[in-house]
Amino acid sequence: DSLPTEVGVLKSIEDIRLTSNNLMGNIPSQLGYCTKLKTLALNINDFSGTVPSELGSLVELQSLLLIKNKMSGAIPTEICDLKANELSGDCSQCVPKTCCTLQSVC
Repeated sequence: DSLPTEVGVLKSIEDIRLTSNNLMGNIPSQLGYCTKLKTLALNINDFSGTVPSELGSLVELQSLLLIKNKMSGAIPTEICDLKANELSGDCSQCVPKTCCTLQSVC
């Protein structure tokens, strides 16, 4: 199964935790419409593709968990700009290396 693009209509949702649900496909860019989102946990699935730059619109985001998926590419700079929200960590172990420090993404 995949995460439906309709997730973007949940504009007031604050917490999405879908860890270990065997989800696949791309992470929908429509998640960027969920501007109240504080936690986005999509780790331990089979997501592929790249991290959508639209996640940079999640100005309330405090926790982004994407580890153990089949994604490629760097974390978009739009997400790196969320550092003001105290997303932190060391990405020295990330593959690929990224522009910012988001431990939970790696």
